[in-house]
Amino acid sequence: MIAVVAALIVAGGPGAQPDNPLNQLVEWVENGKAPKSLNGVIRDPSTGAVTATRPICMYPKVAVYNGSGPTTQFHVPPRQ
Repeated sequence: MIAVVAALIVAGGPGAQPDNPLNQLVEWVENGKAPKSLNGVIRDPSTGAVTATRPICMYPKVAVYNGSGPTTQFHVPPRQ
């Protein structure tokens, strides 16, 4: 199960939204390659420009900021 926290059902909300999840769904159904995470993006509501990225993980994993580098980049720790 992949839960998208802080995302509204259709679109919007302050959290990251899956970026083109249909391609990953097709890859899973047609080629048997289940995604380990979805690519999440946060967009500026007025321009649509991507302002941040982060993986959207399968429960119970979560994306975290490692404390250095751009605060718009998150990663999934290897042991979680």
